[in-house]
Amino acid sequence: MRVFITFSLCVALGFSGFSQSMYGYMGKRFYASGSLSAGPALVHRDINGDWGRLRLNLIGTFSGNIVLNKKQVLALNYKRYAGVASVHSEGEGLIYRQTLGDYLGYDIGDFRFTSSEFGFNYQFFAQDLDAPLGAYFSVGFGMVYSKYDVPFQILSTNTSGNSYGNSTNPVLLSFDNTIPVRSPIIRIGAGKQTVFWNRFLFNYGIDIGLNLGHISSQLGTLPFFSDSNSGQDLTQEELNTNSKKAIQSRVFMMNLFNFKMGLSYLIF
Repeated sequence: MRVFITFSLCVALGFSGFSQSMYGYMGKRFYASGSLSAGPALVHRDINGDWGRLRLNLIGTFSGNIVLNKKQVLALNYKRYAGVASVHSEGEGLIYRQTLGDYLGYDIGDFRFTSSEFGFNYQFFAQDLDAPLGAYFSVGFGMVYSKYDVPFQILSTNTSGNSYGNSTNPVLLSFDNTIPVRSPIIRIGAGKQTVFWNRFLFNYGIDIGLNLGHISSQLGTLPFFSDSNSGQDLTQEELNTNSKKAIQSRVFMMNLFNFKMGLSYLIF
């Protein structure tokens, strides 16, 4: 993260002295932004754990922006969001344990997580107006760091006790919250920006994010769990692996497609 921040500052400072031309709006090239992105939680639960009806996933973004030339803007972004992942609903019966024989089973349950994303993007403005005004197309990259919201201790059971499948070997397991789950995201977007009162910019558009961490986890060699694993103990390694896969899947869906709206202040 330190390398990324140092690199971003060097790029911004380098471009700031690149030309003596008066780019920007009325000579103002630096502006700070705040925006909110929202997308429907149709496939996965929202932050309250609700699904089956229209709910929204929300992502907050704070940005520092510099006008590079008449058609390009560089933005350094910080995003913050939270979600609910489920080791059962996030894919093919993850960590699903049957406790009452071969027909009835119970999901271990959902868990909440919080994500912080550091990234940047380039905005390319259309020909009709000069940056930072008018329609634009953007490309960028971000690195997401997700951590579980404690507490998370679960009771692993097996069905080897007797003919009724009652548990005889409970094991207390904990979610590994020492190292954040990292998700590299490629972003593209489009929107439009207008000015009012000569100090404020209003921005709206769409944002599309592709979580490469989710794709990598799906292509990995570690298998998902299914009902065929009933009767075996859930290990700490299995819990760590599949809960991280669940987070990657949730981050993927939260960032896949969002509408955004924001406000900026022209500084100098």
